[in-house]
Amino acid sequence: MGVGFGLMVLIAFTSNETSVAIGVGGFLVVMGIAFFINSLMEAPDPYASRHFGPSAPPSFGATPPSFGSNATPPPPAEPPRRD
Repeated sequence: MGVGFGLMVLIAFTSNETSVAIGVGGFLVVMGIAFFINSLMEAPDPYASRHFGPSAPPSFGATPPSFGSNATPPPPAEPPRRD
């Protein structure tokens, strides 16, 4: 819509042809209004997320180890031997 109004003003001031300016710019304004109204009538996306909090990480069968206040993490794995 803004491009249509801008083109309307540009053509009207540069060529002094207001009927041409309204015809060309008005076409783009009407197309912009049609797209805007069409977007308002569009069906909502059924796959859109309906919650706003952080999502839980996916579970692949293994739960991550939990280290309580008394537990220590396991020692690192030994590097492979190179004989």
